[in-house]
Amino acid sequence: MTTSSSHSSPLMPTPPRAKRVPHRLEHHGHVRTDEYYWLRDRENPEVLAYLQAENEYAATLRSHTRELEQTLFEEISGRIQPTDLSVPFRLGDFWYYTRYEEGKEYA
Repeated sequence: MTTSSSHSSPLMPTPPRAKRVPHRLEHHGHVRTDEYYWLRDRENPEVLAYLQAENEYAATLRSHTRELEQTLFEEISGRIQPTDLSVPFRLGDFWYYTRYEEGKEYA
């Protein structure tokens, strides 16, 4: 039988914990409290420090998979055309297509 605990072990780093700052939100007559609303401020040094700590924590947890990540990235990249166009399609009076260009980022 195994048990699970939210406490970190000596082998696992401690995850960063964001402070809770209650922020009241009201939309369409519905009121709720968002304790992490303060994390939306991308210019706040405290937010940036917290995000950096989260990134470092995630990198530490994934450190043993770096070689696999690189292998998968190379395999996927090798199957994708760096510059590609979709077949144009007409919608109403206009023609549309999708274009991907080498060296650009897409989400």
